[in-house]
Amino acid sequence: MSDHTIAYRVRCERCLVVISIGIISAARPADDVRVTEALNELLVDYGWLPTRSGRYCRNHAAEVRGRSRRGGHPGG
Repeated sequence: MSDHTIAYRVRCERCLVVISIGIISAARPADDVRVTEALNELLVDYGWLPTRSGRYCRNHAAEVRGRSRRGGHPGG
């Protein structure tokens, strides 16, 4: 199986910040679970917060984490 390069542009749910990430994977692009897990791990490495309701840049990640600890919905 050959490697595939999958490019993503992820925008923060709260602002206009965008991060571009490329993943080189033996998984097919249609293998959503493995690719999504890899993307989320890379986002965390860069300080982003991936959640079920969206992805948040490092500037908003702390705010969203604080809200979810207090029992609020992380999406707003």
